Amino acid sequence: MSLASSINPFKFASDIAKGEYFADREKEMRDLRYQLKQGARILIYSARRYGKTALIMNVLDELVKEKHQTAYFDVSTAPDKSLFISKYKSLFIKAGTREWFFDWAKKNLPKIKLSLGDLEIDLSGLSDSDLDVAFDRIIDLPQQLGSKTGRRVIVALDEFHEVRSLDSKRTENLLRSKFQSHDKVSYVFSGSKHHVLQDMFETSGSPFYKSARIFELKRIPKDAYAEFITSRFKKTKIVIHKDQVGEILSKTDSHTYFTQQLCHELWDVCRVREHFVVQNEDIPTAITQVVLNQSAVYEKTWEDLSLGYRKLIIGILKIGGRQVWSEAFKKETRLSDGAIEKGLKYATENYLIEKESNGKYQIPDVFFREWLEKKLQ
Repeated sequence: MSLASSINPFKFASDIAKGEYFADREKEMRDLRYQLKQGARILIYSARRYGKTALIMNVLDELVKEKHQTAYFDVSTAPDKSLFISKYKSLFIKAGTREWFFDWAKKNLPKIKLSLGDLEIDLSGLSDSDLDVAFDRIIDLPQQLGSKTGRRVIVALDEFHEVRSLDSKRTENLLRSKFQSHDKVSYVFSGSKHHVLQDMFETSGSPFYKSARIFELKRIPKDAYAEFITSRFKKTKIVIHKDQVGEILSKTDSHTYFTQQLCHELWDVCRVREHFVVQNEDIPTAITQVVLNQSAVYEKTWEDLSLGYRKLIIGILKIGGRQVWSEAFKKETRLSDGAIEKGLKYATENYLIEKESNGKYQIPDVFFREWLEKKLQ
């Protein structure tokens, strides 16, 4: 048997891990599915690249099997109201609802040109006030669809913080008011800019303050992840030993994205070398290859940083993220309190570092960490 024609059993990056490719998360899927069926509005919190989108997509797939109507919308793909209206309405037009939508649009969007054939809407020539009316009405579309069909509609709004680009507080106030009145719709909000979502949902006075249940996505337990990794290699007749799986999870800190990334590369190393049993030297080779694949990106990221930001990150790497306000850290980096504060804010918002629940700062990208350590040697 040859591995040449086999398909890599691990997915990451642009490939959403669905079905058998999705690692564990059975409890999270069960809890999220139950809450959405009950009509909840949920905000999914997690560190970046923990698999929020994959979790949502897998839950939506399960809900479709249960005959629920679902829609996934990446808000960042609609930076203005015209695009938002055009894309959002398309999510709710299925084969059996085309004529219903056409009738609905004629009543609710009288100033918009619409053809039954392709159901494309022409927003050209609309005044700002008419566009606002159309936006207002289109937000009600899932609620009215749910009322028509008698079935709950579940809407996932990814990169939800991007609604602020549409008109900031005015849009947020409108959406909060609408979503609260939608008793036929469940909403799940998520996004990559944790600090912005936190401001939207946890800051007193913000329109969305305490308007959604917090659903925190944590790291997959090592035992569960180890079982997943072993089974995925086994699917293509490759044996990986328990201590080797432990080495992988230790290297990646059990981080979802980086674990899948390393396993994907390790499997490819085995394919090239025709190894049906993972050899100990295969893992360092895979790590080196991952770093090499990302080196151009890492180099560009590093070159774009100011000297002060570089000093901060090097300090965290060498001294540790618990010591950022210590005299030893300031002496090593030669940074003032103000420079440290500014650097922490910038590096956190740009995902170069993250603050853990215990207050420790760390570089979350384990392979960037590896690349930087070698660069500083």
